[in-house]
Amino acid sequence: MSTAREDAKKLIDLGLVGREEVTAALDFVGEGTGKDLIGLLERRQLLTPFQIQKLDAGETTGFFAGPYKLLYLIAAGTFARVFRSIDPTTNSVVAVKILKGKHAADPETVKLFHREGEITENLVHPNITRTLEVGTDGVTGQHYIAMEFVEGGNLREFIKIRKKITAEELIRLAKQMVDGLRYAHSKGITHRDIKPTNILISAAGDIKWVDFGLGGAADDPKKSTAREQRTIDYAGLEKQTGVPKGDFRSDIFFLGIVFYELLTGDHPLGDRDRDSRQVQRFDSITPLSRVDGVPYDLAVVIDRMTAYRPEARYQDYDSILNDLEKIKLITPISPQLLQAGQSLPRVVVIHHSPKVQEILKGKLTRRGFQSMVTADIGRAAALCKFKPADCIIIDLDTTGREGVEHYATMFRTGAARSAVFLVTAGQEKWLAGLDTEYLLTLGKPLVLGPVYKAVRALVEKLGIQTHAMDD
Repeated sequence: MSTAREDAKKLIDLGLVGREEVTAALDFVGEGTGKDLIGLLERRQLLTPFQIQKLDAGETTGFFAGPYKLLYLIAAGTFARVFRSIDPTTNSVVAVKILKGKHAADPETVKLFHREGEITENLVHPNITRTLEVGTDGVTGQHYIAMEFVEGGNLREFIKIRKKITAEELIRLAKQMVDGLRYAHSKGITHRDIKPTNILISAAGDIKWVDFGLGGAADDPKKSTAREQRTIDYAGLEKQTGVPKGDFRSDIFFLGIVFYELLTGDHPLGDRDRDSRQVQRFDSITPLSRVDGVPYDLAVVIDRMTAYRPEARYQDYDSILNDLEKIKLITPISPQLLQAGQSLPRVVVIHHSPKVQEILKGKLTRRGFQSMVTADIGRAAALCKFKPADCIIIDLDTTGREGVEHYATMFRTGAARSAVFLVTAGQEKWLAGLDTEYLLTLGKPLVLGPVYKAVRALVEKLGIQTHAMDD
């Protein structure tokens, strides 16, 4: 087993932790083991589980992409993974998208990946995620795109939690989605891959488009798609309707599909896995104007966006925005209104350990709670903004002081009604100044029984009936 001093030198040489932080940690652990040092640095949030796993595996590369220090994985797709990262020049949080190794050997895929970054480098709009740098790491050869970090989640995650949203909410979000695409189109760019996972919603409730990688010059059909990598839905729709590849009205159609799903909770094209090659489904969408409970003026806009014949759709984004503006539905949305109709008490767990997440989620679910787990306090805050939590469990070793700050805002705005903080020595003082009436703390090591009992006590204090089941 390595000593603390041996591992300290390794961490400094790898650039993972600064010399001052390592020296301070060594003063604390003395002549302890490397495991002692690593554990302390993790508790002090100077190392992440992702980095520690690589260290344990004996890896000496892959901790950086170019100058950006990778903290942990936040998303993964077919071709790339996205990491929460740090820009050492500014010490700010950024998102770094890395092309998966198995695709890096294909020159065409690499070209398309870099092209995605180059496209978005020139797009500067509040509703489009800004690209900061496109590059290739000199040590690992990994291809990466560094982007602004959006504290929040994507609309697919949002739909899983909320199922559907009100017309008022949809109009507010729809305007931002349309405005972002309108701007990109003004720069000659179509998106070509519109779906909920490519639409982020920030903690402030704002829309950010990502992944223009399949897009291209709107006026040049030869550059408008990524050949085999274009989506089957786009290819099927355009082939069936006889329009050239890259027609921006295809983006309008699939944006309307997103609006339809957000408003109704149903995907109008049916089961994607079963029906993805059945192009006739594009011409068999049930018009929203025939669906009870949908505001007629809004239904007409979405029906026109999802018209089968391209000439029947909107022919520009300005017209969509103008028609959305004419719909007088928008009113302030209170957390109480958003919470209405919630059947089971909702608990959100923020903890970095997947094992602890799984155990807590199972324990709470079996006892009659809705539960969501994540390691990202920012993502939890964003999702609770739209569907408040009755109780939030925050592991301060995972979130640091940032967890306390986020909870203070969530409690004040009604996004979280109570909290259980999991603390180690010295962390309780971080909670000074918080409203403690609906707040409990539990010390480490973690014992799951008391966690459940604390949650149940807080939820019942809120006046919500629970089905008490003790171990």
